[in-house]
Amino acid sequence: EKARQPGEARRILAETAEKHGMDVEKIVGPLQWRDISAVRHKAMYRIWKEAGLTVTELSRLFNRTASSVSQVIRSMDEAAA
Repeated sequence: EKARQPGEARRILAETAEKHGMDVEKIVGPLQWRDISAVRHKAMYRIWKEAGLTVTELSRLFNRTASSVSQVIRSMDEAAA
């Protein structure tokens, strides 16, 4: 089990935003445009995998429900398989 690294989560979020030319605020904000959602999903999945945050912690970071975060992780996991 990977140790939880909340500081790493912020770094991954900033890195993902920069890579896609987006503000972090847009990624964690309420907009549901396809391009923003796709980047948000990548960031959620990377933070879950690399920083070891829980679904609850991710839901707080991204201002989403835990069930929506779980769904994103499941779908990204299936896509990666």
